[in-house]
Amino acid sequence: MKQTVCRSAILGPKDRTVFSISFLSPIGVFLTIFLFSPVPAFAEEQKSAANGHQGDYSSTAKAIGRYQFAGIGEGISAALYEWKITMTNDSGEGFLHNVPGECVGLGLYEEGMDHQSGYCTYTDSDGDKFYERYEHFGIVGEGKGWSLGGTGKYDGIETTHDYKFDAFSAEEGSHFESVSKRTGTYKFRAPVAASSE
Repeated sequence: MKQTVCRSAILGPKDRTVFSISFLSPIGVFLTIFLFSPVPAFAEEQKSAANGHQGDYSSTAKAIGRYQFAGIGEGISAALYEWKITMTNDSGEGFLHNVPGECVGLGLYEEGMDHQSGYCTYTDSDGDKFYERYEHFGIVGEGKGWSLGGTGKYDGIETTHDYKFDAFSAEEGSHFESVSKRTGTYKFRAPVAASSE
């Protein structure tokens, strides 16, 4: 049987070496499968992060948590929230897809004014953490958020987003569940070039 031969060129420091590998040899079969197999989505995401990738995204956040109200003055009340959240990228992959998080927040309420702010920490399947802050004034259930950096691939990341609750239900003085939608942008920090010295 005639064997098909793959010829490749490798540029070395001072010369050019040409070699041949039979596709029917064990190493040829391995290289054929390895080189022509599709790259998994998570690997592309890692590569994008390493190269300072940026883009737009939309996601859905589902949360369940608890809160406690307290009066702090005439006509003024405050609420302390803490909850667990799962973020799902609406494209089914990519930035913050299926990433769980934990959040804490504080709300201040009085006639004609509503202010909420808080912080979230997300931890992906690699153990890398992404830190975020959110805040809104006025319209209940709508606000903005931005990144506070992170660890691993999220070190130095920059993000902004707008969010709006699609649903919110709560038991008086105890637990709540919510579904919110967000649209935003992200930019991973570009790698720092190694010093030639």
